[in-house]
Amino acid sequence: MKNKIHDFFLFISNTIYELQTTVDEPNGGFGGFIWRRLERFGEGRILFTLLVTFIILKLANIINWSWWWVMSPLWIGLAVQISWLIIWIIQWIMIRLFFHMLAKIERLNNWIESRFF
Repeated sequence: MKNKIHDFFLFISNTIYELQTTVDEPNGGFGGFIWRRLERFGEGRILFTLLVTFIILKLANIINWSWWWVMSPLWIGLAVQISWLIIWIIQWIMIRLFFHMLAKIERLNNWIESRFF
């Protein structure tokens, strides 16, 4: 069992190394294509590596997890992206409200100056 796990992690590290080196090649192959797409996201490489690792461990019967946990890098990554989107929307709304209030204060100041000064 110990050699099986060691060989598995050696296989994973070699696969990741090959994905990284194919990025530098002119055509890059499919692994380079995936790796270049994952470079855009900070956690993308980690989640992709975890996903591949969990799937291989599950298919090799090394872990006895449900498929929900095996696929957890997908839904955790999606949850992180959705939470960033919600935070961005809230910030956008707050900035819009702030500038709207500034415009109202400006109009009020202009009205006060036109009436009393």
